[in-house]
Amino acid sequence: MLLNKRRLEREQLDRFIRVVDNQSGELAGFLVDLSVDGVLLGSDSPLDMSGTSRFKLEFPDDLQASEEVFFDAKGIWGNQGENSIFYETGFRIINMPGEVRHRVEKLIASHRLVG
Repeated sequence: MLLNKRRLEREQLDRFIRVVDNQSGELAGFLVDLSVDGVLLGSDSPLDMSGTSRFKLEFPDDLQASEEVFFDAKGIWGNQGENSIFYETGFRIINMPGEVRHRVEKLIASHRLVG
């Protein structure tokens, strides 16, 4: 059993946000939930968790995000849902700069899924 060692609960957003591997330019997956400490990505195939990854959030046009959000993250766990065709991978964000942290906090505050 995996213990939940999160310091902050991750939040689901009311938008689909693409997450791109900044090194390859390929789609890594879609944001399932996030906090300033970590993200959960959903993807069609398992993601590489062997090192640090650099990701970019791609916002839909209706969000009109003025600045791109890049972050480095280390894979912590991954699995395929029991009744799912998708893989889920949890990443811990590493050394998020203050200005990026502020943009993520603002994104969460304005687009938190309530329900």
